[in-house]
Amino acid sequence: MTRTTTIRCKLCEDEISFDINDSSTYQTKTESGNPLIGILYTVRVQHQYKEGVSHINVVVVDERGEYRAHKDCYEEEKVGDAFSQYETIARQFPIEIRHFLPLANPEEKWAISQMSQPLSCKANDWTETLEELEKKHPDSKLFSFLTAKWAVVTGNTTKVLKNPVEKISWIYPLQVRLKGRKNLTDEVLEITKELDKIPYPELIKLEAAIAQGENFIRSISTEEMDALVQRLNDEWGNDSRVGVKTAIAFVQGMYWYLKFRVGTTEDIIKRLETAFNFCQIVENREAMSMIGNLFASVLRNQGEVKKALRTYQLVLDVCSELGNQRCMIVVSINTATLQLNQGLFKEAHERLRWVLDHPIAQADQYLRVTTMGNLSESLFKLGRFDESRELCKQLIAEENIPIDIYMAVLARLTGIAAETNSLDDLDWIKENIPEHEYMESPRGKAFLLNLKAIEAEVKNDWLKMVKFLKEQRNILDESGFMELLNESEFRIAEGYAMLYQQTKDSNYLQEAFKHLDLAKTLSHEARYYPDIVRLTMLKGIVAATANLFERARDHFQDALVIAQEHQFDELIDEISVYLESIESEDTALSQTQDLRSHFEELTIRFTEAVDKKEPGKALAIWLENDAVKFDTILFNSELEKENHAMYLRGVVDLWKSLSMKIDTPIFESFEGECGHIIQESTNNFTAVVISDRSDYIIQRNLQDIMKQLEEFPLKQVPEELSAKFLSLVESKFGEFETLNIEKTD
Repeated sequence: MTRTTTIRCKLCEDEISFDINDSSTYQTKTESGNPLIGILYTVRVQHQYKEGVSHINVVVVDERGEYRAHKDCYEEEKVGDAFSQYETIARQFPIEIRHFLPLANPEEKWAISQMSQPLSCKANDWTETLEELEKKHPDSKLFSFLTAKWAVVTGNTTKVLKNPVEKISWIYPLQVRLKGRKNLTDEVLEITKELDKIPYPELIKLEAAIAQGENFIRSISTEEMDALVQRLNDEWGNDSRVGVKTAIAFVQGMYWYLKFRVGTTEDIIKRLETAFNFCQIVENREAMSMIGNLFASVLRNQGEVKKALRTYQLVLDVCSELGNQRCMIVVSINTATLQLNQGLFKEAHERLRWVLDHPIAQADQYLRVTTMGNLSESLFKLGRFDESRELCKQLIAEENIPIDIYMAVLARLTGIAAETNSLDDLDWIKENIPEHEYMESPRGKAFLLNLKAIEAEVKNDWLKMVKFLKEQRNILDESGFMELLNESEFRIAEGYAMLYQQTKDSNYLQEAFKHLDLAKTLSHEARYYPDIVRLTMLKGIVAATANLFERARDHFQDALVIAQEHQFDELIDEISVYLESIESEDTALSQTQDLRSHFEELTIRFTEAVDKKEPGKALAIWLENDAVKFDTILFNSELEKENHAMYLRGVVDLWKSLSMKIDTPIFESFEGECGHIIQESTNNFTAVVISDRSDYIIQRNLQDIMKQLEEFPLKQVPEELSAKFLSLVESKFGEFETLNIEKTD
């Protein structure tokens, strides 16, 4: 099916139409795109402006002919002079430097017109071409700048820093940007802040803005970055030139990444993806490589691992095309981070050692300290705590280390303190907490709470540990740091298990199971089955510790089925040993002094989610308080009640008819015909939710509802309880209605 595309000329506002399936309606068409943005076509369309003069618009459309972006527009005169030749050759310049050509004076245009047309130049060929142009015209500001800019694009930056230049030089912003990579001192940061006060031509001002943006994200200068983005929007927000729009997208991508680094997650992925997609559409490889790396890093941290890997591959392809080894080093660092998250600690360690020894990493402070930080994590994961501690302290001693890397290193040291029960390490960490605005961000507050929790853990003060971890968990949840929640739930479960060991209070035992369930739900959402197996094993161990041997057997058998299904041979062997102990009535599992060692031995290799999904939806909820004969079902108002509420009614009635009490710890959530069944119980209440899938947030919200109902002073009054229950459910899950149970009989 053909489709006509209609656009307006960027030069004269005339309306132009073409059909991508009719070659007579345009000059040229080339195909591009990738799996992330789909098939795209770059179409060169000509229309006559006046006699002897044509306007050329270069636009990007998708495979349906839908307009996506303007890449270029220019005027073409039908004359055979040298300046017409200049226009022809100028269009062959790489997009990363082409938009600076309007800065050319007549002599520079003449020089370009005399070049051999580099129609098929690769990155290295363009380096030679530009260097030759600069050599022939040493007084040209433009040619010196283009050579330096192309060196930055291709990663050949040593020569750019070789000869210092005056502030008024167009190369100066490039040097400031590269100095920030090498060592972002306070002095470099101050001259970065002054770049917008230098009277450059407007296109060089945009290059200065990119330099500011890069150095501001390295220094976590949030106020300066806010002001930069506001200024760009005020001065150039309505400018339609592709070079201007690319520079703005470049800075906006860095801006949103900085927001993520300090703890803002709302719409970050969507906003970064918008910037990255624009860079892909206009095929600016410099912007694609940097914004792509930032985008993939956020994807990785937010659990979208598959998409992160695809983005890294795209960035790697672009870096290879440019011959940019620095960019390839960055991708290697990020790939190693993914390997760490996937439990491939040895492989990640070897990759990071290679990166750290690379001359490019050694010459770039940011790359070097980032690599050292990740290397300390690989050593930690491999159990080499002394080496990890030494590397962490070496990093802390570095000058001008970015605050988020500094804090990640301190966090690593808290982990080492927990593993080695070292109060000395904790005291050292407290002495080195920075006085920085970062500490007031969600990540900073979460760090301080975690530090308190670990100190309580080292002192075996489990009640305080749980208290601080729950406060930390709330911050992680509110801020969307899903990658950290699994560990938080696991550690809360451990704290409750240890409290049960000390007191034999069954309430603590029930809480331990609940938080292991929450950690398990997160692992289910991630589809990371080794975690699921280990958590199920831990539930068996906790049950055995409480002499609930039948339940322990059930958990171990569940773990065995999953391990066998996925061929986890080592875990199968471990589970078999536990099952043999249960079957032979071996009391070793119930010896309380072993409980913490079991948690330590089975500490799961916390991973990030494979593919982040939309939040789950609660479909219907049943609540019972047997003491006051309270029994009600609420259903989601957006859905048909018969499909879910009635099914839930049947499940509950079946359980009751079999004389199985819902509030016993034996019951587990399961996948039913109409949805996923989630069960929770407290001293006075039993609740069951049917949802569209296993979901951590639904389970957390249900637990919170149950807690508030227990604390409700009028819970013995059915009418008041009913109103309170509906209010709580709607505050968590949206609009619900009460099912009239009498009419369902």
